[in-house]
Amino acid sequence: MIGLQSHNGIRMWVGAGKVLDHGNMGLNRYEQCRVDLKANKPVPFKVEYVKQQGDARAKLAWVVPGRAGVDPAVVIDRAAKDGTTVVVIHNTAEWMPLIQARTGVKYKGAFGVGRDWVGGQFFAMKHPLFKDLPVDCGMNWPYYALIRACAPRQGLFLDGEELVVGAYHCNDALLGTAVGVIPCGKGRIVVSNLDIVSNIGETYNGAHVARKLLCNYIEYAGRK
Repeated sequence: MIGLQSHNGIRMWVGAGKVLDHGNMGLNRYEQCRVDLKANKPVPFKVEYVKQQGDARAKLAWVVPGRAGVDPAVVIDRAAKDGTTVVVIHNTAEWMPLIQARTGVKYKGAFGVGRDWVGGQFFAMKHPLFKDLPVDCGMNWPYYALIRACAPRQGLFLDGEELVVGAYHCNDALLGTAVGVIPCGKGRIVVSNLDIVSNIGETYNGAHVARKLLCNYIEYAGRK
């Protein structure tokens, strides 16, 4: 499998064939496809990337044959049976139909939070997931890297979760979840729409919060 993660338009060719073609993938959208290659035989590939405004980022990833992927259903069922905490911090909306089917939470889709200047905002509540970080407040500094204004930010319409970070769109009066904890049998599932993944390896100050949050998530997952 070979895949691309980017903010905007991206195309990829492997050999003579185009394998991915997206005019606008959105913030940190990840797309993948299967490509059959022969051992020890070089194959040319080409990537075209277009970014109209804001931060420009693109990443290429691949998985070699013989490495089995993670089966989300198996992971969630394990949480229900033995009390494991599952943490989902990337492509969260894509996990939600399965999470709804395996838990008692109700999921009614996602919505765009919008920009600050049109009433889009996040707010963080006091919770162990946000240990040593500002809580009971709107998420401004030091959270700017996680909720960048140029990003197509999302909230989830959930019912039955423990709300940790709310997402609000003023113009359309939409209220949803950006970070929540969902009961799952003996275990639980943490779902997070904050932009943690793309910030983990960065060096600017705001990225430190992403790393702190990830550490908090891991610490929380170790608790019973």
